[in-house]
Amino acid sequence: MKSKSLEISIVGAGIGGLVAALALKKRGHKPIIYEKTESLSELGAGIQLSPNANKVLKHLGVMEELQADVYEPEAFQFVHYRTGKVLAQRALKNSSVKIYGSPNYDIHRADLQKALLKIINKEGIQIEKNSEILDLYEDANHAFIKTKERVIPSDVVIGSDGIHSIVRKKLWGG
Repeated sequence: MKSKSLEISIVGAGIGGLVAALALKKRGHKPIIYEKTESLSELGAGIQLSPNANKVLKHLGVMEELQADVYEPEAFQFVHYRTGKVLAQRALKNSSVKIYGSPNYDIHRADLQKALLKIINKEGIQIEKNSEILDLYEDANHAFIKTKERVIPSDVVIGSDGIHSIVRKKLWGG
């Protein structure tokens, strides 16, 4: 039996919101992303993509877009903060695929977001920018998000809106 296609509001267009939207679209749902800013820019520096993360990104069709921007490190090193002495080391480059079934990569956050956005656009997933969420609530049949301009009903609301999450605040308080 085929499950019902859900209309899903995702609050936040960071890496988590974009990946959630791609995964939900792949499962036949209708995600729409609501982002409070006008332009999407990822803050921060480099991040590590573990083998498990890379398996998900491959499943979502993102890995091909990432190949030019990833770096596969030779090893992990744990270094003493004062002396710089290597305390422990583990090889990665040749063993990660053999042990975990996928490589271990490093990438800049902005490059990952750029690749995700390219696939989001290719999949026709809508991102509504300048849509700051002011409130959210539910009734027996729907979940609602409220912006300055309107109230938006959906079957599900997913909060991917970062450290100052309005979704988390509304669900569990400050």
